[in-house]
Amino acid sequence: PNTEPPAPLVLQNDGWVTGLQLSPDSKTAYTADRAGNIRAWDVATGKQLRTFEGKAIPRADLALSPDGKRLVAFQEKTVVVWDTGSGRKIADASNARWVDRMIFSRDGKTIFGIGQPNFSRSPAWPVLAELDPATGKIRKETEFELPSSAIAQLLMTRDETQFLTMSSNPNMGLNLWDRASGKKIQVLAQTEVRSAAFVNNGKTLIYVPQKGQSVRAIAFPSGESTGSFSTGGSPYQVVSDSSGKHVYSLDVGSEIGKWDADGEKTFRTSDMPKGRISMIVPAANGKLIASGAEDGTVRFWSAATGAPLPGAQAKR
Repeated sequence: PNTEPPAPLVLQNDGWVTGLQLSPDSKTAYTADRAGNIRAWDVATGKQLRTFEGKAIPRADLALSPDGKRLVAFQEKTVVVWDTGSGRKIADASNARWVDRMIFSRDGKTIFGIGQPNFSRSPAWPVLAELDPATGKIRKETEFELPSSAIAQLLMTRDETQFLTMSSNPNMGLNLWDRASGKKIQVLAQTEVRSAAFVNNGKTLIYVPQKGQSVRAIAFPSGESTGSFSTGGSPYQVVSDSSGKHVYSLDVGSEIGKWDADGEKTFRTSDMPKGRISMIVPAANGKLIASGAEDGTVRFWSAATGAPLPGAQAKR
């Protein structure tokens, strides 16, 4: 009998996967690639469901509303919004400033993002941009004083009255800000930070320093250190699972792990495929993790065991 494991499900895009989202029920994957294609895929079969209408948006990133009904592609000043059910384009906006690091509010009525500084002014500070999902336009800007515009990630607190920025500036690495005023509340970590995620229902913040081999944990909002743990590699990204009790980690070597706040391991993958994984995204239903790679491939992993989702290779 054939004892070979089934081949994993692989979606092939046109170049580097620059944006990736999973529907809340984990049945549909949405991808953006370096060539500018925005696609929807059936996770069960690997078949392409549609290419979203409109102009190509090279190197776009993606955001998905909590109910899965609105998909946003953004790159520089461009923001395009589609209805995921019909594929109909809802908005195609060009804003006055570049906005990136976009995430939806918990109620889906606002898109938060980081607006780049207006360098015609001095000093030039970035803004927390709040966009209307119906138009893609910025409806509110809140300036905050960060000496570097190199922000790796935007994260909102659970009540969305505050926001966090992760920066490559070692003097302003992990900061907490007031959403309404843009005033700095405190510096949570004075080091370069690649990525961060909340666990323990928002009571613990896990973050990845730019340098080093460990993931660190601090109490939120006090910033008091609660420990650190090794992922077995060089961590690159952390994201929360749907329960708020665990984080998934992505190492530079493309290994994926699942951990609790104390570093207790649920799984860590090995024998990863060729083509460096650049991002991981969990489904809201807690069943799957999707990974996007520099070679254009998207794969899926069990959120419980880390096992790859089997299926035939799909090339559209």
